Amino acid sequence: MRKIFRSLLVIFLLPLILVGQSMRDLEYQVIKLSYVEVDRA
Repeated sequence: MRKIFRSLLVIFLLPLILVGQSMRDLEYQVIKLSYVEVDRA
């Protein structure tokens, strides 16, 4: 029973972690873009 619960937890957490990483990458890209814009101004 516990094994099933743990595998369910992993199945739920993995997408969350992946989404969190991609969000962080997006944030980094946006910050980089805004810095470039400020440099140009």
